[in-house]
Amino acid sequence: MAILILPMIALSIWYHRNIKKTEGGRRLMGQQALTAPIVGSLSGFATGLSLGKAIEQGRYGDHARKMQHRVYWVTGLWFAALVIYFGLFIWADELNRPAPIPAL
Repeated sequence: MAILILPMIALSIWYHRNIKKTEGGRRLMGQQALTAPIVGSLSGFATGLSLGKAIEQGRYGDHARKMQHRVYWVTGLWFAALVIYFGLFIWADELNRPAPIPAL
């Protein structure tokens, strides 16, 4: 469970501590806080996409864009590590599966 959860907790803590260091980051977090999540609605997802586009366009400054790129890289590497890690378990399970004995 640690490989699934701890890296994302650490990434979230790092992001929230560092994004507020600039004016653009504080505006970004303020804008995100204005959007109340609605259970069962895609409005929060749509807001996240629009904020992501705004970050890429530089509306919240270069610091926010660089941090967002780091988040993309860390998340991608984390996902690749999970695929490899759990893929090795599946592969090892297949190797250790006893072969069926043919009927005579």
